[in-house]
Amino acid sequence: MSHENSSSLIVTTESTSPTHVKAEDSNVCIHNIRVESHSPNLIAESGTLAFELITLDQSERSGDVYYCYSTSSTTWKCPRSVKVSQQIELLGFMLYVNRPDGSIIKGGHIFITKRDLSCDHGSAVKMNYPSVDDSEPRKTQLSFMYHVVRSEPSAEEECHSPAHEEQLKLIEQNLDEYYLAALDSPDDTPGKTDLLEHIGVSYRKRFTAYHENRDDIDKSVIALNMCMTHSPNPATYGNPLVLYALGESHQTRYDAFGDLQDLDKAISAHERAVNLIPQADPRLSRYLDRLGASYDSRFRHKEDLPDADEAISLFQRAAHLASDNPAILSNFATTLHQRFKRTRDLDDLNEAIRIQKNVLILVHQDDNDRSRMIKNLGTSLESRYGRCGDINDLTEAIENYREALRLIPEGHPAFIGCLNSLGCALQNKFQATNDLVDIDEAILLQKRVVSLNKQSHSDFPGHLSNLSNSFNIRFDVTRDTKDIEETIKVLQRAIDLVPDDNAIKCRFHFDLGISFLRNYAHLKEQNGSLLEQSMKQHRLATKLSAGAPLQRILAADKWAETSIYLGNKSQYNEAYTIAFDLVPRLVWIGQTISGRHQELPKITQVVENAATIAIYRQQYSLALQWLEQGRCIIRNQLSNLRTPVDDLHRINPDLSSELQRVGTALETYGHMETNRSRTIEDIDEISSQNDAVRRHRQLAKQWDELVEKTRQIHGFETFLKPISFSHLSTTIPDMGPVITLSGHGGDQGCHALVIMRDSDEVIQIRLDDFSYSKAEHLQRRLSQCLSSHRLRTREARLGRTHFKTLGSNDIYYILSQLWTCLVKPILDGLGYSPCDSSSPPRIWFCPTGPFTFLPIHAAGIYQSIDGVRGPIISDYVIASYTPTVSAIAKIAQESKHTAFHGMLSVSQPDLPDLPPIPSTSMESLETHKAFEALDLPSLRLDRSSASIVSVLEGMQSTSWVHLACHAVQDTSDPVKSGFYLQEGRLDFSTLIQKNFPHADFAFLSACQTSMGDDKLSEEAVHLASGMLSAGYRGVIATMWSISDEHAPAISKQVYSHLLKNVEPNCGPQSSEAVNALHYAIQDFRKEHGDDEMSLLSWVPFVHWGL
Repeated sequence: MSHENSSSLIVTTESTSPTHVKAEDSNVCIHNIRVESHSPNLIAESGTLAFELITLDQSERSGDVYYCYSTSSTTWKCPRSVKVSQQIELLGFMLYVNRPDGSIIKGGHIFITKRDLSCDHGSAVKMNYPSVDDSEPRKTQLSFMYHVVRSEPSAEEECHSPAHEEQLKLIEQNLDEYYLAALDSPDDTPGKTDLLEHIGVSYRKRFTAYHENRDDIDKSVIALNMCMTHSPNPATYGNPLVLYALGESHQTRYDAFGDLQDLDKAISAHERAVNLIPQADPRLSRYLDRLGASYDSRFRHKEDLPDADEAISLFQRAAHLASDNPAILSNFATTLHQRFKRTRDLDDLNEAIRIQKNVLILVHQDDNDRSRMIKNLGTSLESRYGRCGDINDLTEAIENYREALRLIPEGHPAFIGCLNSLGCALQNKFQATNDLVDIDEAILLQKRVVSLNKQSHSDFPGHLSNLSNSFNIRFDVTRDTKDIEETIKVLQRAIDLVPDDNAIKCRFHFDLGISFLRNYAHLKEQNGSLLEQSMKQHRLATKLSAGAPLQRILAADKWAETSIYLGNKSQYNEAYTIAFDLVPRLVWIGQTISGRHQELPKITQVVENAATIAIYRQQYSLALQWLEQGRCIIRNQLSNLRTPVDDLHRINPDLSSELQRVGTALETYGHMETNRSRTIEDIDEISSQNDAVRRHRQLAKQWDELVEKTRQIHGFETFLKPISFSHLSTTIPDMGPVITLSGHGGDQGCHALVIMRDSDEVIQIRLDDFSYSKAEHLQRRLSQCLSSHRLRTREARLGRTHFKTLGSNDIYYILSQLWTCLVKPILDGLGYSPCDSSSPPRIWFCPTGPFTFLPIHAAGIYQSIDGVRGPIISDYVIASYTPTVSAIAKIAQESKHTAFHGMLSVSQPDLPDLPPIPSTSMESLETHKAFEALDLPSLRLDRSSASIVSVLEGMQSTSWVHLACHAVQDTSDPVKSGFYLQEGRLDFSTLIQKNFPHADFAFLSACQTSMGDDKLSEEAVHLASGMLSAGYRGVIATMWSISDEHAPAISKQVYSHLLKNVEPNCGPQSSEAVNALHYAIQDFRKEHGDDEMSLLSWVPFVHWGL
């Protein structure tokens, strides 16, 4: 109704149904606000309609301005929602018009009471609206309508509301106009900040809906950045909304175009929003979820594991706050799956599948997002098939993809991704069944994916890569040259589309290089240009700094291999130099030791290849250097953390002190029990663990920076760099050579690389009759022999043993083969002959790969022919072992005579759940008495007194230690290998954290203390090595289980020889331990002979170190 001298505003309140009201929510949200005029074109002639929010207590968003956009000549709409406290007593709206000339005309106002907000009926309030032009004022009646809910609608609800399409049309018609107006308006224009925020969000929504105009998302970022700039107080509560919106716009632009800078900015904005929003705010879970999603995206881009860990931590927090939110749980599960793809940790994948199945129970059948969640479950099941090989997982995954596709309309953005997943699953099915129907369908689907997707989309190169894989796989069966040519063509296209800062480009180069190699091998008339192309692609992959370290290392290996084939023999050196420089990044000190152990087996073959090529090129010093860099990596890292910095302290005491502080802290963090939490039940434990992980990584980065800073100082340029051959040759022991045994997979002969004190070059000895395959064969045969005699049991040191199946001659065969094909050629090459002296010369073996598990120190022909036994190693030399050449060099360099601080004798004869070994008590008692008899300090711990704490305290104060107890090599987690003591296990992880000040010699009269781990053969992860890391210069240990009957006898003889001729007030010399063991074994053999039982009893005893 219109009146000439008055006007009225009709206010209609339409409340939602009670099912939408949550009692615990503290806010109400007014949305779908519309203003309707009974007079056409009234406000359009004057300018822009807006209203200002008014609250009597000036709290909440009081003073915020909301702009309305014209949808017709009589209707305006506000796309934003107004959020206020449900405790508000009175809420006001002041309407006004921004005129084209910049003037503002204030209009009427309305008030809504608390009762109005809770009612379902409408109410009317009269007001004057002085809409003035140059003549008489015109009056009109306006209707102000809205909806009320008790919580803010989610982004998904806003996007999928019935008015969504209408709102997009509204934005299309007006957005560009208001964007330009906002840019040109003065900074003090009322409501400018609010308008910029709305413009930024609207541009992002328009871009998301149509993906047609990059200007839209660029303008979104510009508007939101301007909004931040004009914000009166960046620390105000309102600011998280803008930061959240800015983070979403950067994330959207990254998703579309793949620029890593956008991703970094998205993370920065989302982190600031999370830090500013109150912890009690119901939107915190969504903010955490979106920050987690950005970290997940960066993990996929850079393949940097810390990003995945951070994303999972954020999703855990979000899920803890909103445990019934399917979207958050789904994102959590997806990132667990992504981390699995990097670490191959099956627990991550199983937890992801468990969560995803629960999500499908939570999400409604009609939910628009259900198809995505079905597809995500399929992806995880497909990965589990790849890990475990259960065809049922793959079948279920394919069913999930097909179901998801039935739910997704073809034009929907998710359609392409689901189609791609089905194609990849069919590709996997073909590899399992060899049914060409599957791979043909996969290629058809993947071609369709490529045709439907936009080339500018960040997923497009990945889809090309999947298509190339299918062509490549089909080529394996059909040998059709067209398939391999298509593979190459598609991969080249993918590479052209990916920026150099994306880690995936490294993999594309690598795959393309492999494809050129495959084509080269396939063609009957081999084309050298294909090899050139392969080498080029692997070189590019190696040098791509954004690539994942492992991918670059593998690419370097192929680069070196192809360069040798092509006769370009100079490039292999450059390739492997880069590869070994990348190893510290792969096995990073910012990871726990257990985490680093998981990475090591991935590069074992690369190290072997590098050494083999260098030997082939007769660069023996280089081969030895690379073997040193590729072995005992973690042991060397721990050694670096403890490096004395006395010389540096004299020049820069602050820097040296900081290095020592950070190094000590890194040692502690490296031994953390990570046990990555994947559930949300105990958020406090999760938070504490994540804080520790972050602190560990910060320390690792700080350590790298400190080391680099030290290398800038004159005289410290090589600080903590790999030790050169020239340095090794001047620091190894002068009592004998150190022999590194190296081989390459296959039937080719192995090599011995020999370094001697003050030598100018490495001596290489070919072992033509001892191949890598032979070493593996002997290792397997030895394992079978020991298992048949119960000498591989976990709990041994065994009680009194009755050997079974004697007469198999396995141990005779193994020791004779080691002598004939391995040890004798080395001794002949070095000019050794049988020694008549009572003290034969010494040598050290540094074994690699399967050599690590063979009793080389006991090689010989022990079976007698006509009463005469054959030659054995101890006739010529006494053999010790060392983890690396640099390890024995360091021990020799640091060794000097120090005061003897006593002997610690430990025994544990009868622990629960372990076989009794009563002789251990007598063994430790006799050892203790032998030292006491010479007035040498001695401490004995037996049974209940031999706890972990008391033993460690004893080792802290004494020089020597004798441990007679059960021990185990833990095959599931090698760092948990340890000695069984009262109240628990003294494990490898604990030992290598220690640096006992007086440590000198250790006798480990327990089982498997030098056994090692098959998966980590290059790391010497056993208790003997752990004792060396803890500071002991020499260790007697055991390669397999020993008997409670014979161990005391050998122990007694060792100490009998060690304590001979000890001068008063002087201690025994640990450097004599290897000779003492040699004499003890000789005595044992004289008493027991050289039958199979005798050999299995004494051969396990070995000496490590000096």
